[in-house]
Amino acid sequence: MVDLSDFIAHSPNVKRGNIPAERRRRLNDALERLNSGLYGSDTGQISGGGNDIPTTGLVSYWPLDDLEDGTATDYVGRNAGTVNGSVSTVTGKFDNAAAFDGGYIEVGTGETFGLSEFTVSAWARAEDEDASGLRTILARQDPTGKSYEKRTFVLWFDDDSGFFGAGVISARTAETDRDLRTVTTSDSYIDSEWHHVSVTAVADGELTLYVDGTEQTTESIDGPLYTGSGKTWIGQSPSQVRPLSGAVDDVRIYDRALSGSEITTLYDTTSISK
Repeated sequence: MVDLSDFIAHSPNVKRGNIPAERRRRLNDALERLNSGLYGSDTGQISGGGNDIPTTGLVSYWPLDDLEDGTATDYVGRNAGTVNGSVSTVTGKFDNAAAFDGGYIEVGTGETFGLSEFTVSAWARAEDEDASGLRTILARQDPTGKSYEKRTFVLWFDDDSGFFGAGVISARTAETDRDLRTVTTSDSYIDSEWHHVSVTAVADGELTLYVDGTEQTTESIDGPLYTGSGKTWIGQSPSQVRPLSGAVDDVRIYDRALSGSEITTLYDTTSISK
């Protein structure tokens, strides 16, 4: 059984004796499901539609099912998100999802990204509208640096080409040593359908992009990763110039690079017990 008492006691969003009845009921249900097998302490797996979803190295998980009280709960870490602007709840890939129309979810400056490697995974649905240019699914921005150098990690959708893409900053030893590495798909995904997008990054290794469980492209990374100390946002860039027109569901951050088979498992999952 998983002991969550320490998490509850220290969570910024759960205060003992100060939880609305309905929210407390849902929390108790979630904790019961957690202790009944959602997180296996021995296997490091999450139950999901007959598949064992990897949890080893999972540091933040936002299902985005419930945005009640303007909060996006982090079911694993302590990086609860705050909803800002026009963000609504719609039918998602799993239960509900967050739909963005100029708004965003800010998940603060928690240490979610590994310094030597990490994985970002999410389900995204882009809408075919009049928007153009790069639209942010998830981004982390450093308060220092210039122009693109501030975006130490970004996962995006390009409304012009329909491509998914990602970028990461590496080899930051001085202000002039920031090196942006990017990967993009070669196919268009402007189809109003849900697509699973994952990115793995390894220092002195590779940046790899996956869509719907299939590896799309890789780019070499020279030197260490630089993830910065800025905030992480979902649905918008921290500079507030690249809002997503679409929806995002089931966002995960790992402090390790998942294998190709683990990425496929995430994509093949048909349901998730939370």
